[in-house]
Amino acid sequence: MSTHTPTSVILPYERGSTAQNMAADFALLGHFPSPDCWRWRWYGWTNYPAFTIGYRQDYSALKSLIQSIIRSQDDVDVCRRPTGGGLVDHRRDVTLALVIPPQDPLFRAPPLDAYRKIHQALATALCAQNIDCCLQPCAGTTCGLPTKTPANQCFVQAEPGDIILAANAKKILGSA
Repeated sequence: MSTHTPTSVILPYERGSTAQNMAADFALLGHFPSPDCWRWRWYGWTNYPAFTIGYRQDYSALKSLIQSIIRSQDDVDVCRRPTGGGLVDHRRDVTLALVIPPQDPLFRAPPLDAYRKIHQALATALCAQNIDCCLQPCAGTTCGLPTKTPANQCFVQAEPGDIILAANAKKILGSA
């Protein structure tokens, strides 16, 4: 029996509710049986409309914003993420969770450097699949500094280093 720890683990694609997906992300972050390897998880959503909020956001302040986004009184599946970031509307996305182990040099890199390196690798993979995309460039002196988005919503606009479509600069991938 081998005691070799893999350098990375890619988990199978699954779909779940917001609570199931965020619980799986939390387990992936802190309770994975091989904590010394990279962990990748691609997943989708079963309950719609589905939203997640960053761990520092105030849910009560976001309730009316969420209702205005979906423009109805439908039940909304909302859950707090174990990561930061803003409000994310998951009605039209596939989500990626990536955990980098602490002993990896990328873990110790400045966050914006790690963000760009990961996004560049993902953009290269997307381009290999004929998705013409690139990284959102820096805007002069604001390079590396997130811009203020309406009500702290993710995907309203691209931040420097996010992956955008080359044709229209629409954000297609970002990270928390």
